[in-house]
Amino acid sequence: MRVLVIFHIFYTEQIPYFIDKMRNIHGVEWDLLVTGSSLTQDDRNLILSFKTDASFLRTENRGYDIAPFISAVKSVNLDDYCFIVKLHTKNIDDKSEFRYNCDNLSGHRWRDTMVDALLGSPESFDTVKKAFENKRVGLLYSLSVNMLSKMARVEDSSLLLNELNRLGLKPRSMDYCAGTIFAIRSEALRYLQDDKVDISVFASSGPSHSSGTLAHSYERILCMASSSMGYKTVLIPKSTRQLVYFKVKRAVEPTLEWLFSLNHYGDKFEKHLTIFGFRINLARLFGGKDQAIAG
Repeated sequence: MRVLVIFHIFYTEQIPYFIDKMRNIHGVEWDLLVTGSSLTQDDRNLILSFKTDASFLRTENRGYDIAPFISAVKSVNLDDYCFIVKLHTKNIDDKSEFRYNCDNLSGHRWRDTMVDALLGSPESFDTVKKAFENKRVGLLYSLSVNMLSKMARVEDSSLLLNELNRLGLKPRSMDYCAGTIFAIRSEALRYLQDDKVDISVFASSGPSHSSGTLAHSYERILCMASSSMGYKTVLIPKSTRQLVYFKVKRAVEPTLEWLFSLNHYGDKFEKHLTIFGFRINLARLFGGKDQAIAG
C-alpha cells in the first residue's frame, strides 16, 4: 500500500501543526506533495527537515484549496497510489460559533476535527488504512463535517448540477465533506485528470466564508464523484452518541422540510415556502403572481 499526501499551504504558521499530525502516518510507503502560491525557502526547509523527499508544486491563488488539489492530482500517476490524503491549512475563526452533527466546530475545532479523524494518532491512521483494504471503500472523513447538498444553497443549485452533467457524473449520494480534508481512493480521482477539468475556470480566492463559487461546487463534486463510481463512503464518528444523533437527524429531516420549510430554489434563487409538500414561490406571490408548485 502506497499513499500520497497532498498538503496545500496558505496559512504558513500552521505548518508545524500539520507536520506533527503527519508523524502519525506509519506502516506504509508515502509521498508528500506540497502546494502553495507563496511558500518561502524557510517554509520549504521546515517541511524538508520533516520529510526529506517532499516535493513542491507552485500553484496559483485561485479556487481556495480546490484548484491546487486538482493541479496536484493532474501532476501525478494515480496508479502509483492506493489512496490520497487531502490536507490544507484552514482559516481559524474564533469569532463565530458553529455546531453541526452534535459537535462544536468553532474556531480551530473544524480543522482539528477533520485532521484528527485521519491523523490524530497512529491508531487513527490504522483505521484509515484498514478501511481502504476494502476495495468498495472510496472515501473516508469525519462524520462531524458531513453535510448534505441541498438545492436551497447557491453552490448546490444549477452551478453544481450543470458541472456534474458536464463531467458525466451521476452521484448516488449528495453528501460531502464540508472542509475537504479527507482520504480518497486514487481511482476515484481519475476524472480530474481529464481535460474537461481546467483550473483556469476557478476565480481568484476571496474571503474564506464566501459561497456560491465554482470551487464550492467542486467541494461537493470531489466527494460525489466517488459515489458516482460506486464507491462507499466511511464516516468516522467521535462517539456512539454522535452517530445515533446523525442517523436520527438524517431520518427526520426530509419529513420536517416537507411539512414546513423556507428555502431558495431555481436559477434565479428565489425564496420558496414549503407547506405539506407544496412549494410556494414567495417572490412571485408578493410580485402579484400567486403560484403554488407541487413539491
